[in-house]
Amino acid sequence: MATRTVVEGVTLARRKRFSETYFGEWVMTTDHKKLGIMYIVTAFFFFLVGGTEALLVRTQLAVWQCRMEKYCLPTNTTRSSPCMARP
Repeated sequence: MATRTVVEGVTLARRKRFSETYFGEWVMTTDHKKLGIMYIVTAFFFFLVGGTEALLVRTQLAVWQCRMEKYCLPTNTTRSSPCMARP
């Protein structure tokens, strides 16, 4: 009894285009709902980044002020002038 092997044509898996992926679908979209969501997410992200930078600047200024107090305690206006002129 002879057995026959049926070989089907070999198909190569095609790579998905960028616009067919989940991320690409969001980036390449013209849907107004997705664009609105991306706008809100981006605004919130930069709000957090800006708030973090503001806290870092305030911390830096507070530390600098504490270090300068021992040098800039004015006894009169002549001695306080150089300390007020520093950046």
